[in-house]
Amino acid sequence: MKHQYLLSTLIQHPIRIAPLLLSVALLSGCATTESRTAADAASAGLAPDSSFDRNSASPETAETSSSSAGETERGSYPKIRMDADENGTQKVTAKFEFEGQQVSFTLRVSEALLQGARNAYKFAVAKAGEGDADWRERYNMAFITDPAQESFLNELHGTLVDIAKKQKLDDDRTVELFISFVQYIKYDEQDDAEARFPVETFADQEGDCDDKSRLLVSLLSRSGYGTATLNFNDENHMAVGIKADAMEYRGTGYAYVETTSPSMVGFPFSDRANVQLHTTPVVQKIGKGKKKYKAAKTILFLVDTKKKLETEIEKAQKEIDKIAAQAQSAEAVVKKRESELNRAQSGAAQQRAVDKYNKAVDDYNALIERQKKAARAVNQKIEVRNYIATHANDRYNTYTWVKKQLRQQ
Repeated sequence: MKHQYLLSTLIQHPIRIAPLLLSVALLSGCATTESRTAADAASAGLAPDSSFDRNSASPETAETSSSSAGETERGSYPKIRMDADENGTQKVTAKFEFEGQQVSFTLRVSEALLQGARNAYKFAVAKAGEGDADWRERYNMAFITDPAQESFLNELHGTLVDIAKKQKLDDDRTVELFISFVQYIKYDEQDDAEARFPVETFADQEGDCDDKSRLLVSLLSRSGYGTATLNFNDENHMAVGIKADAMEYRGTGYAYVETTSPSMVGFPFSDRANVQLHTTPVVQKIGKGKKKYKAAKTILFLVDTKKKLETEIEKAQKEIDKIAAQAQSAEAVVKKRESELNRAQSGAAQQRAVDKYNKAVDDYNALIERQKKAARAVNQKIEVRNYIATHANDRYNTYTWVKKQLRQQ
């Protein structure tokens, strides 16, 4: 007498897809320079940095602070005055993750430079009749191009280039090394945090979106890349733009680089409050570089692959659910045939019951095998999709791994 064994349990549904977070959330609005008090400042003839709370300041106070603000015929903007009373250096160690490995280095920062930056008056005093866009641009550039920082920024840039050479990184991966270095600097969540010069952002190992963006463009421009700050005044956010072979952001001519948290080139931020970037940013070109980041097409491939996989996963999940429902019905038939077999008498009636039972078992097992096969296939897709989502700071190895996995599927 032929008996087949039932599979003891139905296959479980494949793991559900985890929500994709390509970039870590901003917990509080990342204010760009001036935005929170711009209206009040304009009425007072001042243009303060939004994160520098000097509510008691007045136009008269600002005008008399020439020792720490750069005075020009176009107005007065933040400027570093080296502190002659400060001697020595401060040792600063930077630690960050790049392509799955921990990287660290130490630099000594001049105390005279650092204290001069900390003591700088961080208001802009706009010349009468100067437009909003004009003073905002000059205010931003005051932090990026202050000549007192040149030696420090050159040393920092050279240190990162040396690390890239030791790791035998190509130009695109060197750009990604720079980006990861800045992204892993702690994000300053304080609404009233004082604006920082790039030297301060490095020394503090902390900064908000505009602080970190200014540091990154300072580095990228030194490598000859076409770069810019992207200022989202309505959303109180600043990011970096880089010339690239793909992924141009909203007609700006640049690919988007988020500096507040680890992510690949091209991925804008979205915070836990679901704040989105809806406006087209004000683009401010930094430096004269024309070099392009040439790995954006590989990132675009990962973006397209993720979207395609998510569509396929959703479709496959529905098919698996359908098979599971069929298998549940088939299991009920098996139980019914088993009951009939147990009641059957000897002879032809019993053989007919055995045949019906075995057919029911065959049908059930065939459905289970279909479900298992479909589950294996969809779980492979989920694995690839989730790998893309969880390796936001490793474009090179993620691209290589995903291509390999897709060839094997």
